[in-house]
Amino acid sequence: MYYIPNGAIMGVTGDVSVKSLKGKLETAFAAWKPGPKTVELPQADFKPKETTKIFLIDRPGSAQTVLQFGNLAVKQNDPDYIALVVANRVLGGGSSGRLFQNIRERKGYTYGAYSTLGAGKWPGVWSAAASVRTPVTEPAVAEFFNEFNRIQDERVPEAELDNAKRSIVGSFAGTLESPDAILARTLELVENGLPLDYWDTYPLRIQAVTPADVLRVARKYMGKGRIQLIAVGERSQIEEGLKKFGPVEIVDATQLVGAGGGRRGR
Repeated sequence: MYYIPNGAIMGVTGDVSVKSLKGKLETAFAAWKPGPKTVELPQADFKPKETTKIFLIDRPGSAQTVLQFGNLAVKQNDPDYIALVVANRVLGGGSSGRLFQNIRERKGYTYGAYSTLGAGKWPGVWSAAASVRTPVTEPAVAEFFNEFNRIQDERVPEAELDNAKRSIVGSFAGTLESPDAILARTLELVENGLPLDYWDTYPLRIQAVTPADVLRVARKYMGKGRIQLIAVGERSQIEEGLKKFGPVEIVDATQLVGAGGGRRGR
């Protein structure tokens, strides 16, 4: 049997009576019995990297270099999460973010440069990405690191911070416009160990983030000298430029297709 009720979570939303629905569900699932005790996975040792390293996936003939930067962040129930949400919006959480405005609008290296923050029951990753023209790979990487450094070195101006916070709160309201969305938010509370008033207080907690908070979490989680970079592109054209930012490990793209992967260091 593939589905058993051991730790299962079910959510229902709509114009229904809780009392009536509860009885129907209990009847429908009366014969659904727990299975054997599930195997407990070993506890993973999540730790941020301590030095910057670059993984170059060689793709001969590629007209672009795909860049993916990142470092380990936090769980959603971590006290730093809200400040990280705001810091991420400032850095690259949309077209008004610094990455987009710099690397796309001012430099013209890409069609889009963004950052994202993943967080849930387990620690997620704070990452940033863009696809750039092969000849501008090195200056594009330099601009990414410039923006990573800037958010760790300088306090975000109040006006820029206020715009970021209002954008987050405004877009959050849009995620509560349907029963399905409300159900998803509710299940998130259960799955990620969040308090029941988490979404009620979310806008106020976003608005309470200060420039000092952004500076602190950027330094703690983005981490100078600790950011990892994966670059996919034409090795012969981009390797020397990438070496300026950290040690490079070469990965042959042909090894990743149908062969279980593999790496060879340099």
